Amino acid sequence: MSTPFNRESRIMTLDGYKLALADCNLPFSEKDVMTVPYEFEAASDLYELEAGRKLAHKFMMADGHKNYTAIVAINDLIAYGIIHGLQEAGIRIPEDVSIISFDNIPYSGYINPPLTTMDMPARLLGQRACHMVVESLNSNASHNGITLSVNAELVVRKSVKAI
Repeated sequence: MSTPFNRESRIMTLDGYKLALADCNLPFSEKDVMTVPYEFEAASDLYELEAGRKLAHKFMMADGHKNYTAIVAINDLIAYGIIHGLQEAGIRIPEDVSIISFDNIPYSGYINPPLTTMDMPARLLGQRACHMVVESLNSNASHNGITLSVNAELVVRKSVKAI
């Protein structure tokens, strides 16, 4: 579940999701990818939380939604909104559906239930990118086309149950 796939990071996350499914011999279907149709302004400046609530509603309206065992959210704030929206409708996390996300922002361990998430070390990635920019400026070398990557780590909390 995501906001529109209009950013490279979101597209790369979706590509990784597809690869993970293929590695487990699971089929990918576009109908399983739910998005809000556009990015909007939320009155409370909590756009992603509100988008998550909209996605929770979309999930509950989907045909066969009771057959899903898990939801993958594009980031933790979207997941918070999804959790809130589902809980308001009486859907229990993780008893009825598991939720996993990406980012591991500081509040992820404090929401109810604590969110299982992929820790994406953004600070380390930012430091490496900054180092490359400084190096490029100092040496007049070009780093165009270079991809930076860091290892992500799964942080298991209580929003996912074993099946």
